[in-house]
Amino acid sequence: MADRHTNDLDALKSHQDVIRLYQNYVPLRKENGGFATKCPFHADDTPSLKLKLKDGCWLWFCHGACHEGGTIIDFVKKIENTDVKSAIKRIKSFIDGSWSQVKSDVDKVFHSVNEETDKKSYSLDQYAKLELALDRSKEAKEFLESRGISFETAKKCHLGFKQGISSGSEVCKNGGWLVFPCVKGDQVVSIKYRSILAKEFSRQPGMTTSLFNTESIDFLEPIFVTEGELDALVLEQAGYHAVSLPSAIKTLTPEMRDELKQAESIILAGDTDSVGDEAMRKLWAELGERTFMLKWPAGMKDANQTFLEHCEKDAVRFRTLVDELTQAAKSQPIPNFYDLSQLLGTSTRTDLANHPNRFRFPWKSVDEMAVLLPGSVIAVSSTNTKQGKSVWVINATIEAARKDHEVVVNYQCELSGEEFANIVASYLTKQDRNYLTAEGYQKAKQLMQGVSYYFGRDETLSQIMPVLDLIEKAIKRFGATVVVLDHVHFLCRNEQDEIKVQANASQRIKRMAQQYGVKFIVVMQPRKAKQDSRGKNIHITDMKGSEAFTSDADAIFALHRNWLQAKDPDNPPRDDYDPITEVNLLGARAKGPGATLAKLMYEGETATFREISYAETPAGIL
Repeated sequence: MADRHTNDLDALKSHQDVIRLYQNYVPLRKENGGFATKCPFHADDTPSLKLKLKDGCWLWFCHGACHEGGTIIDFVKKIENTDVKSAIKRIKSFIDGSWSQVKSDVDKVFHSVNEETDKKSYSLDQYAKLELALDRSKEAKEFLESRGISFETAKKCHLGFKQGISSGSEVCKNGGWLVFPCVKGDQVVSIKYRSILAKEFSRQPGMTTSLFNTESIDFLEPIFVTEGELDALVLEQAGYHAVSLPSAIKTLTPEMRDELKQAESIILAGDTDSVGDEAMRKLWAELGERTFMLKWPAGMKDANQTFLEHCEKDAVRFRTLVDELTQAAKSQPIPNFYDLSQLLGTSTRTDLANHPNRFRFPWKSVDEMAVLLPGSVIAVSSTNTKQGKSVWVINATIEAARKDHEVVVNYQCELSGEEFANIVASYLTKQDRNYLTAEGYQKAKQLMQGVSYYFGRDETLSQIMPVLDLIEKAIKRFGATVVVLDHVHFLCRNEQDEIKVQANASQRIKRMAQQYGVKFIVVMQPRKAKQDSRGKNIHITDMKGSEAFTSDADAIFALHRNWLQAKDPDNPPRDDYDPITEVNLLGARAKGPGATLAKLMYEGETATFREISYAETPAGIL
């Protein structure tokens, strides 16, 4: 036991986030491979406290009047004037809430359904000809100057120039294109083009999509996050560290989030239009600690316009303004609060049925039942078990990820990774689930290229709150827009007060949906059917467990398939239920234009629900 305790303390003292905890107490600066700061334990005019890495631990020592030192435990104990036990508790709390811990916990459980293929990259030596072309291009320099960007700034950030590029149709498009690279080490891993004649963009095919100017991210400095490369450049020119997103509508990959969280803090400084505001607010909630949202002055869309028009290209005036706006952002660290006049002025919700971020079902009749916006909780149940709830949800979310670019996190309590992959591959390829070939799985893999869909299951978690902890971390890690929990009753059945636990879980799920702007799908079990009600449609009161899930849900869908009474012994069915499936909307806060009943055909062999045709149904069923 003593050895284990010692090992735990050693791991604590050598954790990668310990240096951040030091930084929480004192401002650090780099010095001789370590860090230095003024000692907080005595009057210190020079940085006499030094941090050095030794045997994997960041040790501190004061070379001034204090003349003390030790590990992070000794430092926290002294600076907070507490005992060792309390200091250890403080350090553990900090590390448990750190981004690296979020990353570690999530990556142990969740895996992407889409495996990234090898991407092209170019060495800086290979890329150098494009930088030279910028140096020789008068029109490119004039364009940059018109946007307030000096050639020195462009050179610092490795901008290049091409006279013409090939579009997707391989047609050469001339007129001059600025080249914005993402440089990592000595490799250019991503290239984005911008026309100098019009606001037109393109990307170098075969390369990854990355943040622009990631080299600027510094452990000791804030990083400004913008939506445009020119916005990042104007901030870099003013002496700040800045990156730009690939686009406002593209969700950041886990790797991009990891890069941003390496900075001292994150200042979200995107566009002030409705799309940019919504994207930044979602990031604000997801990235959490050390993240703040900056608002440009009224009438200014972004950093570049602010520099050109509001500050009239005055660098000192721009720097002063950005400092003031940053301080204002840091004084308001609470996301998800809006000024009503701004909310009304920038809202895109003039037509809820066509809201760009609503959840879309792949079946028109179901899609028209309810309008499910970010922040919605969607409950899914069925008349009896084994009627295809999980497959129905997988069908819907796979298509949402493929066609609507949703980022899906699917936590499964019963399906193994192999079973889940079998359903997905069968659905995508329309091959029989029982006879899927290696070629079928490869085809499914190709169909999922570029799709953000994550599957997770942790057999060691048997209670719902730890699972929700994990899901919340996954939302932050992946930037999820759709979350599936399948199913909730599996995680509550062993609780002493199952109804109370379900009610608390329901409340937390609703809060998570609203806080992170996700569409949260909760799969539920029906009550155990009595003999006289077997195969009959269910009512909202037939949902199993706490009524909190049905009252908190923004929409409730129930699947129903009739029990097959007569079965041909010479040709027995593979399923006990009729393939014709009724989808009932039992309630919705935002009703869509369609009916509350739809009928789908369930093809169990290929794990597929599809729209039903009149010819396939008995007379009068439609």
